[in-house]
Amino acid sequence: MRRTQGMIRALGAAALVLGALGAGAGGVQADATGVDPVRPPVAVNQASWATGTDRQNAVIAYWTSEGMAQWNANNTDYGVDGPNYSNLDEGRIWSRPGAVHTTVGRLYYRQTLAWPAATRPSRPEDAIGAVDSTQWFHVDSAGAYVPAGTTAQHIFKDSTTVTAVADGTTTTVRTVAYPTECTANAVDSANGSTILSAGHCVSNPLAVVALGSLAGTIQKGSVSATDDAWMFIPGYDGTKVGLAQAPYGLWPATTAYTTAQWNDFTTLNPNTVNLSNFNYDVSALTVADPTRPGVRLTDVVGSQPVAFNQPYNQTMFAFGYPNAGSWDKVSTPVPAPGQTDPTREISRYRYDGRQLVECNGSTWKDFILKTDYEMTCNMTGGASGGPWFQNFDPVTGTGTQVGVSSTKYPNFVEGEGVWMIAPHFEDNDQLLYDTVQNLTP
Repeated sequence: MRRTQGMIRALGAAALVLGALGAGAGGVQADATGVDPVRPPVAVNQASWATGTDRQNAVIAYWTSEGMAQWNANNTDYGVDGPNYSNLDEGRIWSRPGAVHTTVGRLYYRQTLAWPAATRPSRPEDAIGAVDSTQWFHVDSAGAYVPAGTTAQHIFKDSTTVTAVADGTTTTVRTVAYPTECTANAVDSANGSTILSAGHCVSNPLAVVALGSLAGTIQKGSVSATDDAWMFIPGYDGTKVGLAQAPYGLWPATTAYTTAQWNDFTTLNPNTVNLSNFNYDVSALTVADPTRPGVRLTDVVGSQPVAFNQPYNQTMFAFGYPNAGSWDKVSTPVPAPGQTDPTREISRYRYDGRQLVECNGSTWKDFILKTDYEMTCNMTGGASGGPWFQNFDPVTGTGTQVGVSSTKYPNFVEGEGVWMIAPHFEDNDQLLYDTVQNLTP
């Protein structure tokens, strides 16, 4: 999650800009109720699916290399409310036993941004085939992705500027790849290996990435964003060390799908995007453990049932692994560089991403996006894709999943996002679920 002003707060790694995008008229239009016609789901980045043992092992190698440095990007720069923030039922560590400690887990993935090639006449100092590994990102300008105690050079070790010189012209191609994470849940499925998460955890809106503050530290404009290397860690426990954090194994994604409506959103021009696409910020993936051929995910961790077209205005429980800071205006002794006003926005980390967090309480029908659920909840980035349960039993840790954490609205009184939103599972989401649960993992 990035620092934003006047923006909707996305719970995953990317901020989804409500104010900047506006409610344009492009794309397939929803009807007056905000419900879109039922359309087949869309496969996401199919070329990167870990469909065989070799690819699955490669995904695991990416996440476990270098002492699991990519994996262990948990926050340590706590604010006054962290690391174990507790505010009634609006975002506290879930310490009770039960099924959610096995079915819910962290969904890691890598995102790669690529800017269009820039070509200019060559200069005498241009080196043929030069590769500039100097990073453009710095801790201050990418705080959501660079926890305290780490360096931008390490987190963004896959970032490069490649310059090619030929025939009197110099072409520069810039890419940056970084690890990030969401939350997912193992659900009842015919194939026994289906998880549900948020759509932006498999496919981020290109328009948002191009306009967001992270991309803005380099340049604004067109950019391609590709997600891959998804790996599900059910029952993740970041209080442990090494592979003990993954008590039920490492499960690379073998397929990844999202709704057609969310796919529309990830490819539309920012001036024509329709905000009703937020109603369909849902994804479904299949996973496999290459060390246990033929063993299904739910055989190991169990699963939770899923329901669609359920009523509003009921009590629900939401779970996730929040890891990003929430931003508040505070008074500091020294103004920011170049400023005279000592009031400035700083990140306040309430969560460190190491343990499962829950919110519970009354939900209501969202008044802006028309069909979503809404709840008061303090969870932040990293909780995206986490399940929302109706009829949840705190003793057994079981319930029926009816949504996933998607976005947050700012609370204009307190200055931060406390109203969390989940797509209300409807017919399009059911078709997505039915399609993926019947795939071969």
